[in-house]
Amino acid sequence: MKKIYILFSLALGFNLSSNAQLTLTKVANEPVIGDVNSTKDFDTVAVFPKSTGVGQSWNFSNMIPSGNPIEVNTYTSVAATPSPALFSNASLAMSKNGTEWNLYKSNTSTYDYAGMYFGQNSYAVFSNLGTAYSWPISYGSTNTDAFTASETSGPNTNTWSGSITYTALGTGTVTMPGGGVYNNCLMLKRVISLTMASATSTTQLYMVDYEFWSAGLKFPLITASYETATTGTLVSKDARFDLNASVIPLGVNENDKLSNQVNVFPNPANTELNIDLNNTIKNYSVVLTDLTGKKIIESVNTNKIDVSKIEKGIYILHVTGDNISARKTIAVTH
Repeated sequence: MKKIYILFSLALGFNLSSNAQLTLTKVANEPVIGDVNSTKDFDTVAVFPKSTGVGQSWNFSNMIPSGNPIEVNTYTSVAATPSPALFSNASLAMSKNGTEWNLYKSNTSTYDYAGMYFGQNSYAVFSNLGTAYSWPISYGSTNTDAFTASETSGPNTNTWSGSITYTALGTGTVTMPGGGVYNNCLMLKRVISLTMASATSTTQLYMVDYEFWSAGLKFPLITASYETATTGTLVSKDARFDLNASVIPLGVNENDKLSNQVNVFPNPANTELNIDLNNTIKNYSVVLTDLTGKKIIESVNTNKIDVSKIEKGIYILHVTGDNISARKTIAVTH
């Protein structure tokens, strides 16, 4: 169940401010082919702040990174998925570390769930799409949409039915781990109620996400996800806290042992960036994104990338592959 839950969740401490309340729009916030959204798991022993209303102050400075590597979600074409013919109603795909996929449909004013691919002979196709976002979204916005899907898992077929409701419940300031402060933020609460029925059992999933969005960023600063799964008398609960890896200071998000296996130089870089990996790492991909998650350069099994033709600024280098998932912040100067 956790796999479905994570796929459903959409899942540099500088200061952003504005007098106007934040509005999420299709142009500014809907993913397109080439975007990359990297997230880092964090843990907390304190009460997760989710107060509602105007002028809130949400403080996440006490959260600490988990031992899990950064997760890289890359948006690509449906044709790039392992089984594109299954998802004829989709227009965009999101690869989760290249092993699992979410499929979406981009419409004039909505961004909808269209399918999920878990692996060979394991996938779900939505016959009635579920709206993830209906643009624009500002404080007080709310939307509810029903969905249905058919899940194939080997020889078995399950039916899905449920609803997605989101409401923009708060505006205010977010304080990130490491002390970065973001003004003009919007908190969005999403509730997904899902019934999964097979020939022998029925499972009820109740999923609640809290997304904290900031002006100038395409993806949420923070997403807190809670799940309750009920099958008969068996009840299980789970929680997950994902932070946008592009805005976590170096001292906070690059303390994983895996990240130490990657060395990049020179940094700042002028024309060329060298990538030095542990000799045991043979197969890996390199993606350079800007701070909004937009993909700038992508390569495979390379130890040099040409940065001479990109604009000067701060970028994020993502290295993923066999037993490695690391992120480095890169400055480009010309």
